[in-house]
Amino acid sequence: MKINSILIGKGSGSAGNVTVVQLKGQSILKQKATIVSNPRTSGQISQRNMVTRAVYVWQLFGNVLKQGFTSLLPHSSQYNTFVSVNAEHFKTETFTKETFRLSNLVGSIASKGSLGELQADETVINLEDLRISFNKNSLASIAKAGDRIVCIANYETKDTANYAEIEVTVAMLASATPVGNFELNLGTATGDLVAAFFLVTEDGRKSTTSQWVNIS
Repeated sequence: MKINSILIGKGSGSAGNVTVVQLKGQSILKQKATIVSNPRTSGQISQRNMVTRAVYVWQLFGNVLKQGFTSLLPHSSQYNTFVSVNAEHFKTETFTKETFRLSNLVGSIASKGSLGELQADETVINLEDLRISFNKNSLASIAKAGDRIVCIANYETKDTANYAEIEVTVAMLASATPVGNFELNLGTATGDLVAAFFLVTEDGRKSTTSQWVNIS
């Protein structure tokens, strides 16, 4: 920064982190950088670890989950919104790339949209598919024919998930017990299933909000 001052005059030298030099008859104040490289406070380490976990989960599932992030935070991308709404979760779930399992995602946000939450009345796990009975009133208030319901799931001990989607039909909306069969080819495993399911409108502009949940 440049400054002309009677107090400084034509002097030069340093005081603290400020140096005064003469350039073309003017006194120039230069401030030394005080940024510390590779900061290691507990708060900074926690923040780094949180971002590392968020990046890893997004690398695994982001291509599917991003379609469910239709209500973004101001000036944020789908990924940035995903990290922000899950920041506390990724701070407390202390997994690494080597130890990550789907159980680490339970309770975290899988989609963020303006259509509310899609409610399930019952779920049945089969070897090839996951059968979800949706709450009729919830579905009718949210969905239209042509919309899609996305499901991503696998057993809690797994480190990857399977993906399937179905289209909402007129018959499904008219049914007293609307059911979706998601062909996930789960096979057999021990423990609960971990799943996230959400609705995306036909034009892709809106979605429901959902969490990763345990299904027994």
